[in-house]
Amino acid sequence: MWTIAPYRQTGLFSLRSSLATASGAQSLLVPTPFAIKMALMAALIEQGGLEHAVARWPSVRDLEIALLPAPALVVNKTFIKIQRPYESKASGAEKELALARAQREGRFPFQPTIAFREFVQFDGELWLAARQPGTADLELAALLMSINYLGKRGSFLQLQDLPQQVEELDARWVPLTRPTASFSAEGTVQMLDDCGPGLTWEHINIYSAKGIKLNADQRVLRPIVLPYRLVRSSYRYSFYQRIEQVSL
Repeated sequence: MWTIAPYRQTGLFSLRSSLATASGAQSLLVPTPFAIKMALMAALIEQGGLEHAVARWPSVRDLEIALLPAPALVVNKTFIKIQRPYESKASGAEKELALARAQREGRFPFQPTIAFREFVQFDGELWLAARQPGTADLELAALLMSINYLGKRGSFLQLQDLPQQVEELDARWVPLTRPTASFSAEGTVQMLDDCGPGLTWEHINIYSAKGIKLNADQRVLRPIVLPYRLVRSSYRYSFYQRIEQVSL
């Protein structure tokens, strides 16, 4: 049984690929299974406390996730000003002088620089669907109602209706946690990350010394073909429409 829920964004969506650098990267077009599961985990902690959430982490990790993309979206391309930790390639006394100079000039411990960013605006509703393993006891409807952002900070969204339950999803839905049986040749391929079978609570706990490795056991990347066709593009934006709604 799938639990589905519709959302509209209240802030621009942005989420870099796991393989991207911090200074310049394109945004993914949709939230990843990893991001969705982290949001569900945050909702679990808020609703039942840490111990309650940790006990249910394996069920969240193993969730099947699918989405029904918005009818259209626009990717806005821009440069923003950021602060980056000051680094000096000098050594010894020269490094001390360089640090002192940077401190006097206001460039230590952080110095201003620019970075390329993309922000995605959805036209219409984005639907999420989740199905839990047979032995899980998650209240998926309550969790989906508690999600208010997906992606980087500021990527806010708002639930539009009460979650529903359906037996199966129709062909419009895109499964994100398993290979798709069929897809459009005109679709857009995105590498979306998900939780591997060996990803433990200690790995995702930011206060733990354990880090997450990009491999088949902890954090996996899947090539997902989204039903989006690039209609127009320039150095400022890219406009995509869901394939079944494109009129030639």
